[in-house]
Amino acid sequence: MSRLMFLAIETSSAICSVAVLEGNKCIGIKESNSPMMHAEILPIYVKEIMQNLNIKPDMINAVAVSIGPGSFTGLRIGLSFAKGFSMAHNLPILPVPTMQSLAYGLRREKPSQGLFYSHGKYIFIKNIFGRIICLILKISQF
Repeated sequence: MSRLMFLAIETSSAICSVAVLEGNKCIGIKESNSPMMHAEILPIYVKEIMQNLNIKPDMINAVAVSIGPGSFTGLRIGLSFAKGFSMAHNLPILPVPTMQSLAYGLRREKPSQGLFYSHGKYIFIKNIFGRIICLILKISQF
């Protein structure tokens, strides 16, 4: 029995990232700090990572994509690409909240709250385990 394979897309910040996961293991990643270049490089990154890993689209079981908070334009680019790729290959989309993915990366430290600064002078605060899903504060000075 083969393991599930996921294409993961992260475009919520200046970093554009594409990864392929097999089961719970990341088998390939391509990323760069490329502000305002996501639309140009995301399709190239997907093509390159799939070629480098010798993966065909029919080997992918689902597309995971960041849904924010984050850069509105970056999120639209990632979600649009994920939707197009998913529709073309009849795949489900797995929405991944940005702050939960960051918390997962820190799971050994057991975070309970997160603070995320957005480029638009907004701070996103999230209580990971409580009832507050997302609190958005606009700041006048940083």
